[in-house]
Amino acid sequence: GTRELAPVEEALDILPHLEIQLEGLPDDEATALRTFHPAWYVRYCTELLGRDEALRLLQAPDPPTYIRVNTLKGSDEEIRERLRLEGVELEEEPRLEHVLRVTDEPRPLNLLDAHRDGLFTVQDKASALAGLVAAPEPGMTVLDVCAAPGGKTGHLAQLMENRGRILSMDFSERRLDIWRREMTRLGVENAVPVLGDARKKRAFPDVEADLVLVDPPCTGTGTFNRTPSGKWRLTSRSIDRMRLIQRRILYNCADHVAEGGSIVYCTCSVTAEENEMVISDFLQVHGDFELVEAEPRLGLPGLMGQDDAQRLYPHIHRCNGFYLAKLARR
Repeated sequence: GTRELAPVEEALDILPHLEIQLEGLPDDEATALRTFHPAWYVRYCTELLGRDEALRLLQAPDPPTYIRVNTLKGSDEEIRERLRLEGVELEEEPRLEHVLRVTDEPRPLNLLDAHRDGLFTVQDKASALAGLVAAPEPGMTVLDVCAAPGGKTGHLAQLMENRGRILSMDFSERRLDIWRREMTRLGVENAVPVLGDARKKRAFPDVEADLVLVDPPCTGTGTFNRTPSGKWRLTSRSIDRMRLIQRRILYNCADHVAEGGSIVYCTCSVTAEENEMVISDFLQVHGDFELVEAEPRLGLPGLMGQDDAQRLYPHIHRCNGFYLAKLARR
């Protein structure tokens, strides 16, 4: 309120009119100030993508909001009509079944009656792509690792038509409580929660799955537009720390894939260490797996020769930065 802001009112009035002197600064530091990113991240993106492409990424506008229609509760047409009656304007997203881009919303989506009734879930289109690449079939056994708060579990259940079994594993009881509420809202009947730390082999359920979907903890560099505070909590060392965790989790997942089954690995990070390097390390150790085409294609090919993987970027694909790869067990 006004009283709380009074001590800093004068500073707030001055800030918009401050001119930052960039002359004489190194290019990376000047770019960091212009784009409101840490200098280490500017240097990282420049080395990874080249200066021009890095600049486009760093200057990307906020991506649109996307929803995924929940066909466990009705048809696409029925649910779109419910949303239209609540004033929500939508556009179809090519090549992504059940995914719509929000062009206008009269009030926050989570306050709509259609949301309360589980007719849709807010989900970035890159995250929805992971479910479509996983492509589970009704009757399958699926292991969803690092599953809470449940966006991808709900999508898997929808694609499986609530038939088969999904084991949704997460280390946090609090997050699994959120997962339970979300599954109830969406009408998911074929998923069960599993409390366990995926970094530990013994924490996994005793299962051989047709499909393992793993979305491990990551630096979240692909979500800086949506959660800008994240960029100031990280350092360059954060990337390597995450890579070690991701690699351990992925290696553990390999023990629970049935012969002929597959793993879909994804992160909302744009760093090579958390993505291509994790997959490269995995394939060197696990000779019974191979990288296969991640379809449908929406993003660019992965780096380091991983053409079958996909990369999505905010400035190109109008979504979170994202990586996904599909690994098939021979």
